[in-house]
Amino acid sequence: MFNNKLFLFWKLGIRISLPIILFCVVGCKKTDANKAPLEKVVIFSNAFSKPSESDFFVNKITNPLSKRIGINVEYFEVDGISGLKDMEARSEQYRVFSNIELGPFGMMAELISKGYLVNLSKETEFWKKIHVLPKFRYGITAYEREFFMPVVGNIYILIANKKALPYLPKGADINNLTWEQFAGWAINMKKVNGYGRTVLSGVSQNSFIYQFGSCALSYGARFPEINSPGAKKAWRIFEKIAKANAFIPNIRIVGDCSTVMQTQQAWLSVLNNTKACEVYALDPDSYVLASMPKGSVGCGAIVGFVGVGAMKSSKNLKTIFRILKYFLNPKVQIEIARGTGGFFPANLKALKYLDTKNPQDIVIKKAVEELNSNIIVANVPSQNYVNWKVVKQLFDNIFQNAILSKKELTDDMLKAAAKELELLKKSKHTRYD
Repeated sequence: MFNNKLFLFWKLGIRISLPIILFCVVGCKKTDANKAPLEKVVIFSNAFSKPSESDFFVNKITNPLSKRIGINVEYFEVDGISGLKDMEARSEQYRVFSNIELGPFGMMAELISKGYLVNLSKETEFWKKIHVLPKFRYGITAYEREFFMPVVGNIYILIANKKALPYLPKGADINNLTWEQFAGWAINMKKVNGYGRTVLSGVSQNSFIYQFGSCALSYGARFPEINSPGAKKAWRIFEKIAKANAFIPNIRIVGDCSTVMQTQQAWLSVLNNTKACEVYALDPDSYVLASMPKGSVGCGAIVGFVGVGAMKSSKNLKTIFRILKYFLNPKVQIEIARGTGGFFPANLKALKYLDTKNPQDIVIKKAVEELNSNIIVANVPSQNYVNWKVVKQLFDNIFQNAILSKKELTDDMLKAAAKELELLKKSKHTRYD
């Protein structure tokens, strides 16, 4: 069993799939009776969607950290808390203290509420000592900020192939676009090209809920809502595009919209900035980045924030705080942001390291600009629901079975889905609004 443990976890993690990273500081077994036990750090993570991103994190972040502080750093990918429970059952070598078995994968607020995390305000002043991007404080209470340190994040933005620009509705400005104009743009491309060039996630358990949620926010909805006036307006936007056959023909097999944007089958989408970065960095001359379209109350976007926190069971807090400070370093934050897909750093001082000629940094800079604008943002409140995957599926069902199938989207259908959503909410005494 571990002697010490440190959890590094993602509060929404954008990629909104709620990634969680777990740091555990442990004492290795003696290999020589005359030598002291070798201390090491084990990192459990499901933060990265690609092997290349995990490899980068190990080779460029944890390995230098290991050399710097003189301990071994090991990295393991697991599927959140459920993955940790599986690892507990299978491995004594990496067995974690049983009190962390919290059941369904949730967010940082739940760990704080259950009393697992160290109150860092008594030992460190992370939020006071660094200039944090203001919206990193959004949706995070002052009490919660005492338990974790911000690292990186992401936000939804619009990306278009430059081939799409001639089809913008008359008088429309891509940097001041409305959702109605977005729909008109999609329809114009279909009319001229013969098939749709616009894409959203058509495969379940991907990004549709966040693409829809960003639109709904712009019409005054909260996230997630299905049947509110603002949500209904968002449904009508996507319904209008679908009825005109203006989505790409194979949308039902597209989970990751960046793939068809890269191949130029699709010319228009809204993606979180890490995915937009994958597209833009491949061929910067072919794409343009823009703000999210606006609705009746402004622009809306779903955001994801990342942070680190220490478990109360940790015994060697000096080592833990050295690790926390390492992740606080502006140069480390910008390196993590770039190397793991194009997140934006939490520390404002990290922004000075952005290279205006680097395509990846251009996307990061655009994301920061959006985050610092008057945009309406919401993070993912998965901690307030029994099962976030089921929540996502409710939205996927409406999009796939009604919108894409061109069936009438009735009030009864939305009311029924909204009722199911309400039933998925945790009781008030276990929620963390």
